[in-house]
Amino acid sequence: MPTQSRQELLITDLVERVADGNLSPKTNRNCWRIVDYELEKIGAGRGLAIGEWKPGRATIRLDMEGWHRIGLVSRYSQIQAKLTSDRCFGLCRPVNEGNRRRGQDNLYREA
Repeated sequence: MPTQSRQELLITDLVERVADGNLSPKTNRNCWRIVDYELEKIGAGRGLAIGEWKPGRATIRLDMEGWHRIGLVSRYSQIQAKLTSDRCFGLCRPVNEGNRRRGQDNLYREA
């Protein structure tokens, strides 16, 4: 694992980085739903959500090179994620934290 420190990049508007995928501002069986959110210390952002359906893959541009820690957060659903060069998906499960469900998993790969 490389030890060189890098500047942190926090993506708060995931929607603007989607290169391929069906998105909609309303719940739709075949689309990822665009959701607005606001965090007290970070501010407003946009994320992606699904209902009970599986809307298909969404490709998200990271615009980074080299080794990076990639953290994903899910409140309710499991996330399957991989980089373009990966052969297999990694699974990120939500975990319980008090009365809320919050999950995070990290992928360490060369982007």
